[in-house]
Amino acid sequence: MGEGRAVVFLVPAVPSTFGITDELFSYNRSRDSLFINMPQIPQALTETDILTRIVHPECGNLPQELSHLILGLQFEAQDISRMNELAQKNNLGQLSEAERQEMEKYLRVGNFLNLLRAKAQLSLKNSSN
Repeated sequence: MGEGRAVVFLVPAVPSTFGITDELFSYNRSRDSLFINMPQIPQALTETDILTRIVHPECGNLPQELSHLILGLQFEAQDISRMNELAQKNNLGQLSEAERQEMEKYLRVGNFLNLLRAKAQLSLKNSSN
């Protein structure tokens, strides 16, 4: 076995035999197997992750008037044109560092707008029920 490789064995087991209480192992009764739970490597925290925890788009609790206002927010035509230009250059691998940073700014603003819109749409749906 080469370095850097991990091997996970599926071991037939009876949970009472092993007295499994450790979070490192889990028992799957339907497969009658013992699994080793590998720790998850945390991914880098993004602005979208933080904003999602602030906005809570899954909670539709905004007033109707505010929801309609949010749904009316949109990029202007010149911004859309610029985003399309940057996307095309990116697809061709021709973005400068400054253009890459500009594109990332548009993406962050777009992600934030999407979170707000999701919350507004859910709020309107909830208010009609």
